[in-house]
Amino acid sequence: MSEHQGMAAVPRGRLRLLDGLRFFAAVAVLGYHYAAFDQVEGPVWGEPVEAATARVGVWFGYGALAPYLFFVISGFVILMTAEGRGWRYFVASRISRLYPAYWTAVLATSALLILMWNPGRAPSPGQVAVNLTMWQAAFEVPHVDGVYWTLWVELKFYLIMGLLVALGVTTRRVMWLAALWPLVAWGLAESGMPWLWDWLIYRHAPFFAGGMVLYLLYSRGHTLWRWLVLLGNVALAVWHTVPGLSDQVEQNTPYALDPWVLGSLVVGCFLAVGLISLTAAARVDWRWLTTVGVLTYPVYLLHQYWGWWAIAGLRETVGPVVSVVAATALSLLLAWLVHRFVERPVGPRMKRGVLRLLGERPARRA
Repeated sequence: MSEHQGMAAVPRGRLRLLDGLRFFAAVAVLGYHYAAFDQVEGPVWGEPVEAATARVGVWFGYGALAPYLFFVISGFVILMTAEGRGWRYFVASRISRLYPAYWTAVLATSALLILMWNPGRAPSPGQVAVNLTMWQAAFEVPHVDGVYWTLWVELKFYLIMGLLVALGVTTRRVMWLAALWPLVAWGLAESGMPWLWDWLIYRHAPFFAGGMVLYLLYSRGHTLWRWLVLLGNVALAVWHTVPGLSDQVEQNTPYALDPWVLGSLVVGCFLAVGLISLTAAARVDWRWLTTVGVLTYPVYLLHQYWGWWAIAGLRETVGPVVSVVAATALSLLLAWLVHRFVERPVGPRMKRGVLRLLGERPARRA
């Protein structure tokens, strides 16, 4: 297909291994926060985290990269869901996907920190109220849970994608966006215009853009131009991420990451999505991967403080390994409850309601 042509829908089966990859990324984040993160060492482990998790903690430190894998997957999936849809559908689908589980997580975690367990970070009612908008970072209000930082990044990406959808999604426009957006954002950052480059998420833009190009390779086929743009974004992702994330991990953990390993894992984020979508792995149809994949978002939202609470209560009785296993089990249970009793019933209703508010009648089910 020519780069000038539109984005006609291409029928494809569900990439179930991509669901599994999302869940794997969430588990990696859990490992990072439970076995490497050291900013709440007193109330969680009662001792420095390296004393509790011994030498394995440094390997869990690489789990800090997992949100960047989410960004690659998001670039792929959001473009896939946006093509052939109007802006109203795009807005309704994103709101109904993000907010039901998020509101539940904000309220549940706030209740935990205010009523049950306070490691010195209990939010105020005002902070909770602003967090419910998901726009707290725009008002410089602290997150109820630090993991929400990725949602702010995602929202900025959705704003960019929303503009693209409003203009009309075509292959050519996607390619130029993927090629120029990360470079322009980087240039603005270097020129000292934080009010603008921050909205263009320059450090994370190559991950989203690379995911979008991977979707075009999957749905539209291979061209030299697409591969060059993908490789350029991979190189830019390594350039931005290795020094920045290394510094961040050193500040938040007692460990230093090997830059060569970290750089290889950054490349691996794109390689994993590429192998799943561009090889015979795309035909894998293990339905259980989708079943666990739906837990990814609520697990991510709820795991940090609820898991730390479980570890703090169990560590002296059962030891570190069982404590981490129990914290993981609790996070999975909470995620299933949120998915079953919040996301499944509320999400579709919210989507239909938002579509009506935006003046579009939802399609009637057969």
